[in-house]
Amino acid sequence: MKSQSNLTLSAIAMAAFFSYQFSFSALAHNEEKPAAQSERGVIGTTVLPMSIDWHLSFEQVKESQVAKPSDEQANRLTYESELFGTEFHQEFLFTEQGKLKNILFYHSINADSLTCVEQYKQIRKGMVSQFGETKLNELSINPLESIDRAKLCELTAIGEYKLFSEWPQANEKVSLVLDTWKGQAYIGLSYHPI
Repeated sequence: MKSQSNLTLSAIAMAAFFSYQFSFSALAHNEEKPAAQSERGVIGTTVLPMSIDWHLSFEQVKESQVAKPSDEQANRLTYESELFGTEFHQEFLFTEQGKLKNILFYHSINADSLTCVEQYKQIRKGMVSQFGETKLNELSINPLESIDRAKLCELTAIGEYKLFSEWPQANEKVSLVLDTWKGQAYIGLSYHPI
């Protein structure tokens, strides 16, 4: 495993329960000892990096994992993970040259769900506790005051409603969305280099 001193990352501890498949201790520098490890990743007091080393290779990321990926493609590693008590898929996406280009967590939501906005806001609350307050953007193709609030998940699935928040950092943009992908509503957390 690569020495942590070679990484140029910093992170702050989260007070809320936050566990996920990828152990960010390999990407993030924390003055305290890392939380206990399990097959699903870091459990308990954990960290989200404030900055990512985007030069990490496919093999370096894979070597730093606690468990095996649930899917492995030439430019993608996928793991099962958990954010704030909700199951997520976690993907590490890589360039053609094998360097890290995106870290994505996503959780699919049924269109008939009544709680997608509440789920989004709960995860956003954890993000705000670490990255600070930012604007919650609410978009709809129809006037917001005229949409049926009981059907927000259905409207999200068909691309007519969206929530998003962004936290620009020094080297990356961190964003949280309630959006759709190929007709499937989802909540997504993304780290993307600037």
